[in-house]
Amino acid sequence: MKKSTSQTSFDKITDSVISLLEKSQNEGKPLSWVKSWKSVYPQNLKTKNIYKGVNEILTSLACSVNEWENPYFLTFKQAKEFNGKVKKGEKSLPILFVEAKEKDSDLLDEKGEPVKETYFIYKWFNIFNISQIEGLEIEIPKISETEDKPLLEAEKIVSEMPKLPEIKSGGGRCFYNPIKDFVGIPVRNSFKSIEDYYSSLFHELVHSTGHKSRLNRKGVSGNTKFGDSVYSKEELIAEFGSAFLCSVCGIENKTIENNTAYIQGWIKALKNDKSLLLKASSQAKKSVKFILNQK
Repeated sequence: MKKSTSQTSFDKITDSVISLLEKSQNEGKPLSWVKSWKSVYPQNLKTKNIYKGVNEILTSLACSVNEWENPYFLTFKQAKEFNGKVKKGEKSLPILFVEAKEKDSDLLDEKGEPVKETYFIYKWFNIFNISQIEGLEIEIPKISETEDKPLLEAEKIVSEMPKLPEIKSGGGRCFYNPIKDFVGIPVRNSFKSIEDYYSSLFHELVHSTGHKSRLNRKGVSGNTKFGDSVYSKEELIAEFGSAFLCSVCGIENKTIENNTAYIQGWIKALKNDKSLLLKASSQAKKSVKFILNQK
């Protein structure tokens, strides 16, 4: 059976993420799900459209693994518009474009008019980071310097989270206890940086949103064990959620060290379920909305 456009798009994006994870592992490069450029998000250099969801994850991961210094991208056609030429041997990234449309359904409302139903059109495009393009005749915006505001914003996110679980400082590891509903985290000065502290804390707070009193996710409220599909999905949700929150603050997402067990688990899970990336990203967004108290 021929795959739908949406499924083909998901497969392409997932395959690209898997390839980047394998490259990170094989070359011993640390990676970050969502790389922060302060107030600048990964975006199209011409249209200024910001990449969100799985597109943000893919473009940021690619920037991290490939050590690209700018979060700006162009399609092949756009690069030509600015007299740019893609360097020989460079590979593109697929991004997904989703457009919501409405059409009349078979159901009628009280006035006898057709009830509108929403459907989605999926398209995918190939893009290149500007580091992969030479000869571009277009001004590249400068990246602003770090300010103290991101850290204040991070603390505000934590303190204003609805149904905030108890946060216990001390010990030598980060974890969330779903039975007693508390987060355990080492003291701040034991982390390499304050950004690492908040990135780790966000990770555990995203886990806490899966508690039965909050969003009631199977990966938290059910029985899971390291390495199984539910566990891997929950870890991806927490990783993505933490990364999205760091992006909101404008702080650098904690770099994932070359942890073979975790990365192999993600690679295996993504290969077994090509829709996992979209599912985990969607659940992460729900968790972030809960933490930020957004409807």
